[in-house]
Amino acid sequence: MKVNIFIVGAPKCATTSVANNLDQNEDFFLPSVKETNFFCTKVFDNAFQAKNLDDFYGKSVNKFLCDASPSYLHDSGSAQKIFQYNPNAEIIIILRNPVKRMVSHYLMERYKLNRETLEIQDAIKEENRRNYFGFIVNPYIFCSMYYEAVKTYLDLFGNSVHIFILEKEINISSAVAKSIGVNSIIEDKRLNMSRKSILPKAIHRFLLSKNFYFLRTILPKDLKVFIAEKILYTKNIKNSIVIDELKYFERYFKDDIEKLEKLINQDLSIWRPKEK
Repeated sequence: MKVNIFIVGAPKCATTSVANNLDQNEDFFLPSVKETNFFCTKVFDNAFQAKNLDDFYGKSVNKFLCDASPSYLHDSGSAQKIFQYNPNAEIIIILRNPVKRMVSHYLMERYKLNRETLEIQDAIKEENRRNYFGFIVNPYIFCSMYYEAVKTYLDLFGNSVHIFILEKEINISSAVAKSIGVNSIIEDKRLNMSRKSILPKAIHRFLLSKNFYFLRTILPKDLKVFIAEKILYTKNIKNSIVIDELKYFERYFKDDIEKLEKLINQDLSIWRPKEK
């Protein structure tokens, strides 16, 4: 049986929480590594990429086999590769306010993963210049530009693409399940992702390297969550991004939001700044 559910993004839009919640339902199966990145055409730095899907899905008999790799949304070739693999797959796309997504992405890179050294304004200004071997390093704006990425999936998969606006959903996990015919109420637990590592940066980066990815394939899921929440990431991240700075960033996404609104035929005024 082929993987038939792809949660393709966007990054920092509750994809991890939704994947974990769906995994509690007997209809769904998710592998020990949530983000296989198997269909990515490019994988930057120490990111994990599965070499063989059978290693992760084996002989699972669940109705839905899921791959929740948010890198697929903006990776230039992932949509086509997924379509070639399974043209009948269901595609789940979860989006949120692009400015808030961008800030959440920055805070994760700066304080949790220790991979960002610049202040957010400087990181945004340098984004296009931080390009190494075809990769945009820490693509905060790029991953908040949704229109082209969503259009690519719609052009290929049509009505099999299910798009959710995070701010509009009371229970995003149940909404995702219902979109593919599972009417069970799924508890919508949200992981606390706004925590930073308590380890020295050098040690933390070493633990995130490819040398340790094999542990993610053998440790039970509950144990991995416990280690992350109770041992590695125990300090809350203080959001130092002030409201005035958010208003400055809104201009980057105005045109993209307008085009997306027409493409998916949804009112996205919830993302626009409120008139005074």
